[in-house]
Amino acid sequence: MKPHQAMVATALVLGIATRRGAATGGNGISAAAWKPLCDISATLAGLTQKVRADVSSKLDQLHNQAVADLKLRIYVARQPAQQALELFPILLAQDELQGTSIADLKDGVDKAIKSTAHSNFLHGGITEFLTIAAQAHSSSGTHGCLIEAGTGDATQGAANLGQCKLAVTEGATEPPQDYGHTPEALFKAARITGAAGGHTDASKNCALTKGQTGGGGITNGGQTAAAVPYAGGFFELPPNGADLSTKDLQTFDKQATSNTPVLYFNARKALAEHLQSRMLQLSTQEKTEISNLKRSKRTKAAVHDSLLNNTDDYSDVSHKTAAENTITNTYGATKKHDLAKLWATIDSNSIPNSLFTDQKDGNTELGKIKELRQLNLILTHYERQRVQELAAKGKELQKATENSKCKVPSVQDKEKVCNAAGDDQEACEKLKDKECVFNKDGEKDKKCTLIKERKQALEKANQEDKDGKTNNTGSNFLLINNAPFLLAFFIIV
Repeated sequence: MKPHQAMVATALVLGIATRRGAATGGNGISAAAWKPLCDISATLAGLTQKVRADVSSKLDQLHNQAVADLKLRIYVARQPAQQALELFPILLAQDELQGTSIADLKDGVDKAIKSTAHSNFLHGGITEFLTIAAQAHSSSGTHGCLIEAGTGDATQGAANLGQCKLAVTEGATEPPQDYGHTPEALFKAARITGAAGGHTDASKNCALTKGQTGGGGITNGGQTAAAVPYAGGFFELPPNGADLSTKDLQTFDKQATSNTPVLYFNARKALAEHLQSRMLQLSTQEKTEISNLKRSKRTKAAVHDSLLNNTDDYSDVSHKTAAENTITNTYGATKKHDLAKLWATIDSNSIPNSLFTDQKDGNTELGKIKELRQLNLILTHYERQRVQELAAKGKELQKATENSKCKVPSVQDKEKVCNAAGDDQEACEKLKDKECVFNKDGEKDKKCTLIKERKQALEKANQEDKDGKTNNTGSNFLLINNAPFLLAFFIIV
């Protein structure tokens, strides 16, 4: 062999050896293998905003329920007592819309935080891997760890992975096609059955994807002692020197820690718990409707008692129909308290600014007042007004009751006044204003006596008082006997 031929042959052998040596070090990951990971990253990037929106929306709804409740109470407190009593069932139905507790709210917030913690932890792991893999490329893209589908070249830097959303997103972000912010759709299109090999491009070098037995792998000194997980376990470099493998991502209904990487399992499980929290299951209804009144046993019982004046204990068997008919005839369309129009009427009520602000003049429509503190100030004012009215009426009733206990003068008492003049006609005539008259034929020392007609009237009145036939304070008769109704009339709602 001639010298120059030997040199050429040697060069060819070395070149082949070099290429083989490079190949044993691993190859770039094919687009088909890493693209689902990019989509998962983009989906997770928007999940925090979705969870935050869930919580924010529910808190807004609960706030609006509370606002509607206070406005309704203010409106009722401003009405005449009888009308307020008729509106009371609406208050009960409105109260039942708020079926939550501080425990529910705390639990809901805790689960929301847990969901974002697990999803963000996973997103961080995926982001770090994709960033490292994208940054590991040659200057021309001839070699690298992430291979593009269209060109077959290596991705040249993480800046070219904008579609993967490798950073925190501040605004709402729509997931890629076939993905979503539910446990079922979080990794939906990435249900890859775990397998070794077949995920790399043999023409692109990447040391991250090989643990070679004979050296030149990721450690450049033989196979790794343990499996090396990438991107939260989506990829795995086996400890036996084999090529890069993928892990199972089972569907949500079948996932378990044995068939799904634990970080992915936890992210989906935490999201499911968030979406199923009692806080998010609360009714989205903010204002009560006529159907709520008919559905509530407590409300129907109030109608039974207050509107139908039925003193029997309410039964949802024997009294339900009458109560529901009364609800329709009282709160239905075009009826006295048309519930469909009531809320607009409430919002149009004019409230003096002085009741809830530092302004002394002007008014504001109730519907424009949204702050709970201000609404409570307004309600307190009208409740105090009701208390003052009730206290004043209570004093009237107390006075009337005391007057009713005044003893009617007896015939004997009146007679003694007259008899004190004895047989002195002149002295007797001076007692004329005491209804005394001088009877010259009367008993000795008692000729000054009570007028006959007055004596008869007093005897009759005293007898009737003993029999309990009437109250002798005529002007107070109506007031005393209707005391319970007057108190109800001035009830504080």
